[in-house]
Amino acid sequence: MSGPISRRRILAAALAAGTATVAGAWSAAARAQAAGAAAPASPKVDEKDAMAVALGYVADARHVDAKANPTFQAGATCSGCSWYQGKPGDSAGGPCTFFPGKRVAAQGWCKMWNRKH
Repeated sequence: MSGPISRRRILAAALAAGTATVAGAWSAAARAQAAGAAAPASPKVDEKDAMAVALGYVADARHVDAKANPTFQAGATCSGCSWYQGKPGDSAGGPCTFFPGKRVAAQGWCKMWNRKH
């Protein structure tokens, strides 16, 4: 006998599916890198993407609304953030922990910015 499906089970299933998708994408990139092949170019984060909007992401930190984002510090960009996984000086941008499978602009910024040490 099975009863109605609880919200908890639906959320758990959605989380598992999302995790499997991200893990698959990362493992494909890792296999390509291990084989010496260039990993396929990741798409750029769209500023209108739901996660980007939630995090206040902008592709150019010069366009941050400082009044709406009081934690913003002049000169803070994705390339100087501890979550940024791109190479220093890479003008094409790079991966970010908060946007799996996509790349952020090196000159971008979001509310999760944390100075790289």
